[in-house]
Amino acid sequence: MKSKKTVAMFIVAITMLAFCVPTSAVAISIESVRLNNTSCAVGETFTVTVSHFNGEWPITYAYEVYKEGQSSYYFRSTNWSSSYTFTFSPWETGRYQVRCIARDATGEWVEQTSGWVTVTPRNTIKSVSAKSNYAYYLQGQTIIITATPSGGDRVSYAYEVQKEGQSSYYMRTTQWGGNTYNFRINEAGRYRVRVWAQDATGKTVDAVTAWFRVGR
Repeated sequence: MKSKKTVAMFIVAITMLAFCVPTSAVAISIESVRLNNTSCAVGETFTVTVSHFNGEWPITYAYEVYKEGQSSYYFRSTNWSSSYTFTFSPWETGRYQVRCIARDATGEWVEQTSGWVTVTPRNTIKSVSAKSNYAYYLQGQTIIITATPSGGDRVSYAYEVQKEGQSSYYMRTTQWGGNTYNFRINEAGRYRVRVWAQDATGKTVDAVTAWFRVGR
């Protein structure tokens, strides 16, 4: 019959063995890599978001951008980051996707690639036209000039009123504004308005209205 001392030693050994068995860690994984849009223009941005992952914290991330038809990466982040979002602004047209690498505290890592983003040329302004709503106005009457662009994103406008026979401008706007310009003239004469239109890329085009008359 075993002594009480032997039984006690056996229980202690079993207990120590139980503590030595490693617990199973949850392997790092990525559920999805989501794009905020699937198309943009050159110079605009798109963002990927990594979500629903496991692994031992802290989790860090690295990102590589690949362009279709190019074997090596187009761009890569130089450092591991704690951010699970990545924003990129392509400088060439084409199709791009982002490879996301997630690494946990144990050094285990996993990767997943986003869908494709199609990058198109910037929509630059080609021309602008401008006209007044009437050909004749009474002195002090509100004159409305409307500018209409061809192409361009986020176009803004500047205006200059010119009087016939006067070498310098009669009046002008001091800031970029919208595509309509309202003003009044209290002097009789013939006038026209030059309009400048500038798009988001900084490209600027201009046009001038036909002459209109201001009288009594």
